[in-house]
Amino acid sequence: MYAGQSSHLPFKLNMSGVIPPIFASSLLLFPATLASFFGANAEGPVASAMQSIAAALGYGQPLHLVIYAVLIIFFCFFYTALVF
Repeated sequence: MYAGQSSHLPFKLNMSGVIPPIFASSLLLFPATLASFFGANAEGPVASAMQSIAAALGYGQPLHLVIYAVLIIFFCFFYTALVF
């Protein structure tokens, strides 16, 4: 018997690593990719809707930051549950 020895569980604090930001950024870039397929001069309700969504989800916009943070938190829990 060893006196004074401490024990610990070898769990990492962040088991998911950098996977959640990668998944979150790829999901947020999807509307911008679709809007680029329509082109800047495309007309019609679908093209204008996709372009306005892509503009609202642009990098640095408040909606982009909020959705990005929520997606990172979601993917942290999801990926940790999947791996653990």
